[in-house]
Amino acid sequence: MKPYGSILPWWLVLATAAVIFAVVVLTAGCAGAPYWSATHAPILLRGVVEVERPGGKDQFGYANYRTGMIELQPGLSPLLRDCVLAHERRHFDGYSHEPRERVLAVDCGDGRVMPL
Repeated sequence: MKPYGSILPWWLVLATAAVIFAVVVLTAGCAGAPYWSATHAPILLRGVVEVERPGGKDQFGYANYRTGMIELQPGLSPLLRDCVLAHERRHFDGYSHEPRERVLAVDCGDGRVMPL
């Protein structure tokens, strides 16, 4: 008998730790509420307009339900503009999300996420 031997083989301990780690990592993202939730009936989208401060704030876009217009910040790159348009269209489709103060990425609303 070895004086410092283990009852379990080293590879079994390592494999078990890896499986536990993978389960924790993969299920951690499922614990939070979904980003989008259905909150209102769809609203007619009339068009898109570029304004310096969409919604009166420093943000990329705004779904203005009162006018039926998507307000976009001018000068966005084509990829970001496409993503922000898809995001704001999702609002007009009847979905909302919790406000976020500091944004590191834009949820495009169609399954894409655009890192900033």
